[in-house]
Amino acid sequence: MESVVGGGWEIASGQPYLDVVTPQMFNASPIKLEINSFDQETGDISVTGTMYSPDEDIADAAIRFILIEDDIEEVYTHVVRDIIKDDFDLSGQGNTISYEKTFEIPPECILTNLRAVAFVQMTDHEIIQSTSNYLIPEYKVRAMVPFETTYFDLEYDPENENYLYTGDFFSIVNLGSEDDLTIDLIIDDAPDSWYFTYSDEEFDYENSTNFSLLFEDYKNFRINIMPDSYGSADYHFEITSANSDYVFNIPFTYMNVETDIENELLQANTHFVQNFPNPFQNSTTISFSCHKETENTEISIYNSKGQKIKTFANLQINKSPNQQITWDGKDENGKQVSPGIYLYKLSGENTRIIKKMILLK
Repeated sequence: MESVVGGGWEIASGQPYLDVVTPQMFNASPIKLEINSFDQETGDISVTGTMYSPDEDIADAAIRFILIEDDIEEVYTHVVRDIIKDDFDLSGQGNTISYEKTFEIPPECILTNLRAVAFVQMTDHEIIQSTSNYLIPEYKVRAMVPFETTYFDLEYDPENENYLYTGDFFSIVNLGSEDDLTIDLIIDDAPDSWYFTYSDEEFDYENSTNFSLLFEDYKNFRINIMPDSYGSADYHFEITSANSDYVFNIPFTYMNVETDIENELLQANTHFVQNFPNPFQNSTTISFSCHKETENTEISIYNSKGQKIKTFANLQINKSPNQQITWDGKDENGKQVSPGIYLYKLSGENTRIIKKMILLK
C-alpha cells in the first residue's frame, strides 16, 4: 500500500491518508479488535482481539495503542500523547488475545479530551484492524464486504447473449439507533449497452429501495450485471438515512477482460509483458519492457475471485529490453497460495495490462 508521509495542513487534514485507505476500507479482516475499557484519569486500557478466520495465522505482527488528546487549542486536535507497542500473534477461529496497558498521561493534558486507539499492523506495514473509543453517532451504518471490491470475471462468454454475472452478497450493518434507509445503485462508468440490477435475498431491483434496520441488524445485497462485450464497469451503492444527512458509499469495479489481447492505448507505452513458465509450479518470472521510462509502476497479482494477493510496487521501468520480477506463489504475508488461475496486472501512467497464469500443484 502507498505510504503517506510529511507534514503541513494537507497531511493534518487526513485527506491524503483517506485517499489511500478508502479503496481498502471494505476489505475483509480476519480479526476483530475491541476496547473493553479506557480510564481517562489513570490511562488504563483493556483491549481484546478475536480471530474470525478459520485459516489465517497471524504471526510477528504488532499491536499499537495510541493515546490522543483532542481540542487542545483552536488549531490543535488529535494530538498523539503516548504510544505503546506489543507483539500480536493469533490463530484459530474463535481464539482471543487480551492486553492490559497503561498510558503515560502528560500533566498538562485535559483528561476529558483524551481518546484511545488501537490497531494491528503486519510486518509489511498493512493495518488489518483498528478500533477506538470515539463515540458512534446516533445513526450510523457500515458495510461488511467479505471479498475484494474489484472483480475479474474469467467466466464471461461474449457468445452467450444471456450471460449474467451475479455477485456475492455484502451486508449493510446498522451500528446506531433504529433507522429507515434507502439504497441506490449508481453506475459511474460502464458501457451503455450493459444492464445492471441488484438483489436482496428475495427480490431484484432496478431503482432505489427502502428498508429499515434495528440496532446491530443487517441486510444483504448483491449486484447483477448482464454485459454484452468485453470491458469494465465502476459502480457504487449509495446508502442514505431518513433520520440523518450522512451518505455512505460502497464502490465496486467489475471487469471481464480478454486476457490475451492488449489494447492499442497500452501498446503505445508497453510493448511486452509476459510470464514464463506458464503454467508453473514453484515460481514464475514476469518480464516486461517499455518504449519509454515510467515511474511508480506496479504489478499486482489477483486470484480468480478478484482478490489482490500480492503487489510489486514502485517499479522504475526504463527502456531496458528485459526487466523481470519473480513471483514465488506466495501472498503478501508469505503464505503459499492454492493452485489455480491467477491474473497479473501491470499498471502505471496510461498503462494497464492484464494477463493470465496458472499455478499447478
